[in-house]
Amino acid sequence: MEAHIEHEMAMSSYLVQQLKRMPDRFHLVLEDPEFVNVCFWYIPRRLRSMAHGPNRSELLGDVCHQMKQKMMEEGTLMIGTQIQQKFPTFFRSVMSNPAVKQKDVDFLIQELDRIGEHL
Repeated sequence: MEAHIEHEMAMSSYLVQQLKRMPDRFHLVLEDPEFVNVCFWYIPRRLRSMAHGPNRSELLGDVCHQMKQKMMEEGTLMIGTQIQQKFPTFFRSVMSNPAVKQKDVDFLIQELDRIGEHL
């Protein structure tokens, strides 16, 4: 059990590390996520020059909905979305599969970029 939890934590940390390397494309809801929950927005090309704030967050929430629909239609990813009182809809990745490897996390990031870049 300990090895399983440590692996999930490592994969979550790897995801956070990779998202932080691309601040023009991803914005973490919490700068330091808790446990295996990684919450973030994808930033499409048209919103990358806009300063982050309430207006941009609302637009990113709309992008999140559009991306979720495309994911479901294409069947390449399934990642949860979440909404909270002070945050519009965002992606919520929960690492819970012991078979997930770094290459899977890399695919997730690449696929999110492919799906959302032109929204």
